[in-house]
Amino acid sequence: MMLTFIAIGAFVATSLGGLLALKFRDKLHLILGFSAGALIGVAFFDLLPEAIELTSSAFQTSTVTAFVALGFIIFMIVDRFIAPPLHFLHQPSELFSLFSAVFSFILVQVTFFQKAIISIRQCGQPS
Repeated sequence: MMLTFIAIGAFVATSLGGLLALKFRDKLHLILGFSAGALIGVAFFDLLPEAIELTSSAFQTSTVTAFVALGFIIFMIVDRFIAPPLHFLHQPSELFSLFSAVFSFILVQVTFFQKAIISIRQCGQPS
């Protein structure tokens, strides 16, 4: 029963977010920027403690944090200096369609296997 309420809550929140984005279409770039930043922040603060815990036997906390920061810096460099020359991909073309199809396929596969692994791990844990 609780799962049903959670699913309904997620549906309502997603629908309201979509309607809000449609209403403020002129400020959509700001809304998308905020949501992307919030997503990255939540993922970072959710995964960093787990990464520190899993690597505590091999690395110090400062080393793990430094690697995370280095990965973020590399991502920002790629985003700022390497990705902008690929602006031609925004034009409809066969290359863009192929890129979109491959990326979508990979994203679906990764998501499926992540959820499958989480489900398998939770089935083996006593409640």
